[in-house]
Amino acid sequence: DSSSGGPLGDNEVYDPATNSWATKASLPTWRMGLILESVNGLIYAIGGNTHGVFPYLSPLNEIYDPITDSWTTGALMPNFLGQGFSDITSAVIDDKIYVFSCGEREGNGIFTQIYDPLTDSWSSGAPIPIMIDYASAVSTSGVFAPKRIHVLGVHYDGHEGESEHQIYDPTQDTWTTGTALSSPRHSLGLATINDILYATGGYYESTEINNKNEQYTPIGYIPEFSSWIV
Repeated sequence: DSSSGGPLGDNEVYDPATNSWATKASLPTWRMGLILESVNGLIYAIGGNTHGVFPYLSPLNEIYDPITDSWTTGALMPNFLGQGFSDITSAVIDDKIYVFSCGEREGNGIFTQIYDPLTDSWSSGAPIPIMIDYASAVSTSGVFAPKRIHVLGVHYDGHEGESEHQIYDPTQDTWTTGTALSSPRHSLGLATINDILYATGGYYESTEINNKNEQYTPIGYIPEFSSWIV
């Protein structure tokens, strides 16, 4: 955010080989609370909200090509328009972007929207069963564990409550429940290495910072059983 509280459209690229930063073409429509995913060398900036007297939800799908340093616009995300704050998370499986609306904002509702970059089209999936405030999501590849999307956070309502771990199967379009984090938190960092999940940091309530780093072995991981390890 800028010093005035509005979103910025800055696009800065880090080169680890030279340990340097470069400024690239700015995001055309500045917004915050958006999701970013990469598919086949392109970066997709989807959703979020623009800042005014009251934030307006944006259905925009803007696509960045690092080779040409240019932006284009893809098909708009359905059912994501109006006033309120965005509360979405996302993950990629089989080159499709799965966007989950995890917390109801001003009647925006709970949904799963699936974007196919190949056809530039959207479809719908089963919505997440339990609202998760400021959720994080990550996918497993199917190499070491079944292809799934793991969504973690805490119950929607005041950024506090019980820890939740919900698992989406894109093939069956169904949800199951996984083992919860040992300490409830939202806005955490979530990543996978060899289909093992790592959950780092986050918040509980509004000011309590959590510095735990937990490792999760998914159900179906060979030869392990599902578990969290601190």
